[in-house]
Amino acid sequence: MKEQSAFLEVMGDSPRNRILQYFVECDNLDIAIADVIEEHKLNKATAYNEIKKIIKQEIIKQSRKVGNTQLYRLNKENRISRDLLKIMEICIDRVCEEYAEKEEIPIKTKSKKTKLKKH
Repeated sequence: MKEQSAFLEVMGDSPRNRILQYFVECDNLDIAIADVIEEHKLNKATAYNEIKKIIKQEIIKQSRKVGNTQLYRLNKENRISRDLLKIMEICIDRVCEEYAEKEEIPIKTKSKKTKLKKH
């Protein structure tokens, strides 16, 4: 079983949040819905229903079409999308800090500088 991400620990593990996580992780990329379904092993009907809702909220938007495949990307003009990016950044900082504590190494995250002393 795959270990749960820090993002899903904070937001809750649901098909919707897995989809949102994928778009936030790939915030500068154009994404096909099939890629999201495959990556997170989602039920196709559930994924398309959730994506319809996410598009309606303008969290993601159509970007371009390649052949018959419509691609989407995170809509950074949307307040919810920007908030999700901030949440992801905080989650990444937290994971880095936990790793640094475990390995006893100094790190600098965007949110703060963590100094750890080696024993």
